[in-house]
Amino acid sequence: MTQNVHRALLAAALLGVAFPTPPWIGLTAAQQASLRAIKHRAEPEYAERARRMNLSGRVKIEVVIDPAGVVVSARGLGGHPVLLRAAITAIREWKLLPTSKESSQIVELEFNGAKLH
Repeated sequence: MTQNVHRALLAAALLGVAFPTPPWIGLTAAQQASLRAIKHRAEPEYAERARRMNLSGRVKIEVVIDPAGVVVSARGLGGHPVLLRAAITAIREWKLLPTSKESSQIVELEFNGAKLH
């Protein structure tokens, strides 16, 4: 990291700013390189049915992105079907940064009551 980044992180820590764990923590260098930054992120809607059922939990989705950054496919790998449906619908609207080739990555979203994390 550059010295300026270190200073910014130190200043934020001294001010009590909390940072979420970055999604690349625990990944190999090759896995980190395959992650693509999100330009536009549509948030999943917490469906009325999910609200009535008081559903919460994590969903896991495999996403395939074309070179232009458009989501080609999204396939649920785990989680409650009602929450998966909402997450997949939103992820299909995401736009990611372009690259030279198609890529895929695993996305995990946490639904906690009426809030998404």
